[in-house]
Parts: sequence; C-alpha cells; structure tokens
Amino acid sequence: MGERLDAFLKTLTHHEFSIYVGYQHESFLKHTKERVRQEIHTRELSKKQMEIYFKTKIANTENGQAQCKRCGSQKFIVDEDTEHIGTRWGENVIKIETNRCRLCHYNPSKEPEKNFWKRLKRAIVDDNKTSTITQTTYWVDDLFH
Repeated sequence: MGERLDAFLKTLTHHEFSIYVGYQHESFLKHTKERVRQEIHTRELSKKQMEIYFKTKIANTENGQAQCKRCGSQKFIVDEDTEHIGTRWGENVIKIETNRCRLCHYNPSKEPEKNFWKRLKRAIVDDNKTSTITQTTYWVDDLFH
C-alpha cells in the first residue's frame, strides 16, 4: 500500500498535493501522516505556501475536461453504489456510478441542494451520475425452479 501512496503523491503538483493534504489529513492513518510529512519535507513546502495553495482553486481550463467544483482538480475516481428497487413481481438491482474528486473527495451527486428547483433538476438530469440495471429477478421464477 505504501508504494501506491508514494506513486500517487509523486504524480501531484505542489498545488494538488496541498489540496489533497488539506482535505484528507484528518482521515489519514498514522503511517500515511508520517509519509505525508516526509513528502512535505522533500518538497520543501512551508506552512504558508500550503495554505495559499489550499485556499486557491486549481485552474485547468485549457483542455476542456471536467473540473471539481470545490478545488478545480481534474482527477476523479468512480463511486459505485447499488440500489435494490422492489417491483410488484420482483426486484431490479441498479448500479449507480458517480464521479468523486480524488483530491478533496467532493461528489456533487451526493451533496444535497438547498434550492428546491436545483434539487428537482438534479433528480431529473444529473451529468455526474450514470445508472444501469445490472440484474432483474422475479419472485415467480423462484417458484418454478
């Protein structure tokens, strides 16, 4: 696990690294916190530099990729949730995939909207979410097997 963390930290710029540490530090385990301290020392980042980086969004507008609304990162991972929807004759299992920022862990699909109209719009159209039915079972089929 340590090698994967080291490889990930090496791919981050100073700005991305500061945002990652700022949002994730409280959830790090003891070993990870020590590894992050070593990386800060290796990069020769001061507390002031990290605070400035953390408070400013990353500006990556030249390539047109999706950006995190909170930090500006273009590094995303896929969150996968499963819903079981009961029907009159069975059940549908639906796989829902949403994008979560790798640096700050912001997932706009899981953040509740305060405005009613925005909540309604997200319920109808959510660009960050895709859902597919992965399995359909009918209880009647169990009676005949």
